[in-house]
Amino acid sequence: YNIFVTPFEVLLFKVSGNGDYVNAISRADKFFNSITLKEYTAQWKKISPAFGGFEVEMPHEPYLIKNKNWQFLAIDKVSNTQYEVIRTDVHNYGFASEDSFDLSMMEESYTASDFFEKTITRKQTTHKGYPALDAKYLYKDGSVACVRYLIQGPHYYTITSHAKNEHPRMFEFLNSFTITPFVYKQKTEQHTDTSVLFTVQTP
Repeated sequence: YNIFVTPFEVLLFKVSGNGDYVNAISRADKFFNSITLKEYTAQWKKISPAFGGFEVEMPHEPYLIKNKNWQFLAIDKVSNTQYEVIRTDVHNYGFASEDSFDLSMMEESYTASDFFEKTITRKQTTHKGYPALDAKYLYKDGSVACVRYLIQGPHYYTITSHAKNEHPRMFEFLNSFTITPFVYKQKTEQHTDTSVLFTVQTP
């Protein structure tokens, strides 16, 4: 086994086989010696997902996680600062609420984490025309997180920067976030809904 811990994941490489296959050291060495891990060096630039939706400045191409939401992660090793954009899609058909309520619910979910200690500052605002909530938090290990919650229709964004000590780049990252049009690579066609009698262009 070879086990590597990166800023974003734990990687396990294993060699196995029948009989004395593994004991043939040259085979295992050849495999393990061929492992090359991606280096994350800070070269700040604007990035945007292939499907569009937003643009933000990050120190490198982000590491992407897609589960219930989209997570775009990056780290600046020089300042030991973690940057993240989380996009969660929320479709509330049963009720309508004010943006301030939904922003508070986003914050409540974030601060429910075990590492959270207390809120330092909190302010309702707008960012480039979109409702937002800016907050600064103290974690239990003494580190600081600067967070912006932002709503664009059904797309809920949590934009975070986290470091041992607060510094200007953390806010530059938050302020660089911009909503952009989505990119649809498929050709659109006209579809007709026969129940409520409307037509729409859609991929």
